[in-house]
Amino acid sequence: MILYLNLNERSGRIHGRLRSFWQHSRMKAIRAFLTDDSGATAIEYGLIAAGISLAIIAVVNGLGTKLNTKFTSINSSLK
Repeated sequence: MILYLNLNERSGRIHGRLRSFWQHSRMKAIRAFLTDDSGATAIEYGLIAAGISLAIIAVVNGLGTKLNTKFTSINSSLK
């Protein structure tokens, strides 16, 4: 009975140390995640690409409308 209690106490101490180690590791991982800026850079590049895409679409759309008007007038004059 004494041996069983002694093992139980020892395993409790080991379990407590392991739990403390995992909590410390989790806190380090959370701190590293919060201080990491590499994701912010990727998001910034994505926003820049989206802005450039919208500008290209707007220019092509405006150009397409002008070209359509021009071809319609050419078609009318040929008839």
